Amino acid sequence: MPDFKNFYTFGFPLDIHFMNQRSQLIVSIFFLSFNLITVSGYCQSKIVKQAYSHFLKEEYKKALLAYETELNTNTTDRNLYWYATVSANRSGNNDKAFLYLKKGIYLGLGIDSEGFDKLKGDNRWSLTSR
Repeated sequence: MPDFKNFYTFGFPLDIHFMNQRSQLIVSIFFLSFNLITVSGYCQSKIVKQAYSHFLKEEYKKALLAYETELNTNTTDRNLYWYATVSANRSGNNDKAFLYLKKGIYLGLGIDSEGFDKLKGDNRWSLTSR
């Protein structure tokens, strides 16, 4: 059995050393399934799914419009800023690409991505990578 001394749920410690192994297993399975559901996209909005569909089809202008719609309500997801940056970049709109890149970096987005290839030739790239 894994060591549950540092097991946290929603940021709070869950004291489960008093539980038997069966109860520990049930709690573990519950939280694992919860994590899988949220990571796999069941909690994504329809707009994000639509934007990602456009992105995969290389319809970057449509993807950008959908990501911009989502960013009006969800401004803390750095992954959305990555997709918006790449979509703007690949559709030829470097001004918007640098705008979204700057906001994404503020949220912790890394700039070592292959999606930023076209931006690296722009003079503004050196200012971004500092």
